[in-house]
Amino acid sequence: VYIMYIYTRKYNTKLICPVLCSVFPFVAYLIFRILYYNDILPNTFYAKSASFDAKTGLFYLINSLIIFNHYFIALPFFIAGFACRGMRSAPLICGMTGIYLLFIILAGGDWMPAARFLCNISPLLCIVTAHGFHNVMSKIRGIPGYAAIAILICLLIAGNVYTVRKIQEKYPFSHWPWKSLSIESPVFPHYLEMGMWMRENLRRDDYVALGEAGLIPYVGDVRIIDCFGLMDKFIANLPGMMHYKFDAEYLLRREPDYILLIG
Repeated sequence: VYIMYIYTRKYNTKLICPVLCSVFPFVAYLIFRILYYNDILPNTFYAKSASFDAKTGLFYLINSLIIFNHYFIALPFFIAGFACRGMRSAPLICGMTGIYLLFIILAGGDWMPAARFLCNISPLLCIVTAHGFHNVMSKIRGIPGYAAIAILICLLIAGNVYTVRKIQEKYPFSHWPWKSLSIESPVFPHYLEMGMWMRENLRRDDYVALGEAGLIPYVGDVRIIDCFGLMDKFIANLPGMMHYKFDAEYLLRREPDYILLIG
């Protein structure tokens, strides 16, 4: 982002065309969601969030900022970019960032350890941070442009090393969702075996209620009731975090032929 910022300043290029090209598909998709689903947010949002629990959302945001310290490393340059007179779009970007952070708090955060909810505003933060970094480095005499980029790379590497260490301490890698479901995981063969058993012993129109709604039904080729709510609107809108939303009476009313329990 910093290199792109230098390029736009040097050659006086405008970003209005790329911005419009990026906004148009989003607006079109948003209109489609409203017309087809009668909802702006996807079902996975309701399933994976804490259903508008501000206390849980605030804890998620603070915890994410502590672990992923890139935001703290960039904070001085972000403030410098916001304070610079040449950054006319800084108030707009900060306003958009503030609204989105408020949304994260009110939505209750996310159930996964990685701060993926913050990825959506990272490009906006990078734009202001790059502007601030450029102004800070330009005021320090004797530092050429390549040296400034080298300093920035060193800061990012140091932040990455610190972040990985903190993640490994707080969330052991073997407990991460994408690790526990990888091919090397001992869980993977059991899921695959269960799916193969369903394919060989169940009918395609049988209803199976289960929580693992990915590999098992894909291999088993059966109809499912997703007990975690990713594909079930009723369960997704129940209060609480993901994996804690459940309604036994609702599940029995759906009359599944089989209920898969993982022990």
